[in-house]
Amino acid sequence: MTITQIQPQKRSTERCNIFIDGEFAFSLSTETVYEFRLKSGQIVDEEYIQRLRAAGDGKLCFSAALKAAARKRYTESGLRTYLEGKDFLPASIDAALAKLIEYGYIDDKLYTEDYIRINLKDKGIRRIKFELVKKGILQPDIPPTAEDEYAGCEALAVKFMKNRENTFKEKQRLYRYLASRGYGAGSIKRAMEIAIGGGDDGWED
Repeated sequence: MTITQIQPQKRSTERCNIFIDGEFAFSLSTETVYEFRLKSGQIVDEEYIQRLRAAGDGKLCFSAALKAAARKRYTESGLRTYLEGKDFLPASIDAALAKLIEYGYIDDKLYTEDYIRINLKDKGIRRIKFELVKKGILQPDIPPTAEDEYAGCEALAVKFMKNRENTFKEKQRLYRYLASRGYGAGSIKRAMEIAIGGGDDGWED
């Protein structure tokens, strides 16, 4: 097999298209092309091609991961899913994620702490845990925050009841609304005492 053309991609200066025996074969990072000193007319075999592709894929994967992490905050699982969608090799993805974790671009523990701090003002612990699990943090470490959770629950309850009549139907709506935000029954009942008063008279049924 012979490399017959090395063509820079029009949409990305980081990649080159490699043609073998006159047909497009695969793309490589421009860095890999220079690293392996590839040129037209070069004879290659399947083993060498696999080496090229593994090396090139690794560099492109890390570059893509770094750019993604710079644009948006990811969990390890979230970024893995993003890179898998780009069709990078599993080994390349593993290596890229390991580097980003080492460099501090990905930190699931810190992500969890910040997510709780930001969302606790209008979501309950159950809702937050559910969302973190969806983001790939399967066992989120959430410290006891009952009072902080209640503060958010109360604020939402008071806001919800503003300019509403204190009727049985509105009480039911309020209870369902707070439950949908992930608040527990204890926090909801306390918040409703402040927002509407009257205690537990069956509105959660």
